[in-house]
Amino acid sequence: MAEEITKKQNTITELLFNPFEKMSNNQFLLIGLGIILISGILNTISNTHFDGIFDIHTGKESPFWVFIAEGFINLILITLIFFIIGKFILKAECSLRDILSQQAFARWPLILSSLIALSNSYQDYIQSLSVRIAQNPGSVLGPDTGQNILFIISIAIFIIIYIWIFFLMYKSVSRTLKISGIKGVGIFLAGCFIIEILSKSAIRTII
Repeated sequence: MAEEITKKQNTITELLFNPFEKMSNNQFLLIGLGIILISGILNTISNTHFDGIFDIHTGKESPFWVFIAEGFINLILITLIFFIIGKFILKAECSLRDILSQQAFARWPLILSSLIALSNSYQDYIQSLSVRIAQNPGSVLGPDTGQNILFIISIAIFIIIYIWIFFLMYKSVSRTLKISGIKGVGIFLAGCFIIEILSKSAIRTII
């Protein structure tokens, strides 16, 4: 009985933090693209933007297609930059399809951010924050202690989600580009830095 529980726990842990040996690329791509679409729809309701590979901002109203486009722009840039790094800099035998499929799936926790942004407490805080900033730039926390606590908890959860995504992205890159160790981490961080700049520039241009 104890062994079965341990096996189930190990399976769940692997699915959450190292899923890339458990499913096919077709499954990765299908789930990943579905998450991008669903997140875009949810973000339209809450006016939440994924305007960067590790960015989330709420409040700006935009056409429906912008929320969908943000997710796909991020995914396309992640795929292209890591493919270029792997193919032309590292001279690795990497597949564009493998990178696309796995990086699409690596960003699935973003849907949790979309759901949090839909919550009444988060939306109420964002609205009151907009008013306070208009009246007193630099003012973040408001007079409502309960609302402040809920907002801080939401921010903490957002940070955990993005750390999770960061970890999944690295696991995929280390597998598809066959990199590891300090050098692998350095290559991954450099790639993310480039992608973040390109992503924010592209999304700002579109918006």
